Amino acid sequence: MARQVNDYLLEIDKLRSEVEIATRQVVYLTGREQSMRQSGSAPQTSGANALAPRVDEIEQDFGYQRERLETVSANLKARQGMVKSTQQLIAARISAVQQILDTYSNSSAADMESSGGSSSAAAGAVTGKMKKVIRRRRVVRRRR
Repeated sequence: MARQVNDYLLEIDKLRSEVEIATRQVVYLTGREQSMRQSGSAPQTSGANALAPRVDEIEQDFGYQRERLETVSANLKARQGMVKSTQQLIAARISAVQQILDTYSNSSAADMESSGGSSSAAAGAVTGKMKKVIRRRRVVRRRR
């Protein structure tokens, strides 16, 4: 049981470091997306007439910038989804560790009561109630 808890704790640490890296990427991509949106929405000046011969070149640059913005936005959404799913996985692992620890503490408390002998009232209360049967589940871990 201690080995299983230790394995979960190591996995939780690894997942937390992955979330930290992905969160930094989300912050970077968010800033990049905002700066790209601001630079793409710059107002045209009256000097635009002087650029008339370069209109095709400017339109191509605008199309390229729009594609880059769409790529950055898609990457941002993917990273945000990854952060959310990894945080949910961390919560599930923490819950599993808590269940293991609760099971261990309940079983060790029952062992202490049965070996105590002096607490006959407590022993009578335990035998009067139905004991909870604890079944172990095999946890299948995904490989990355």
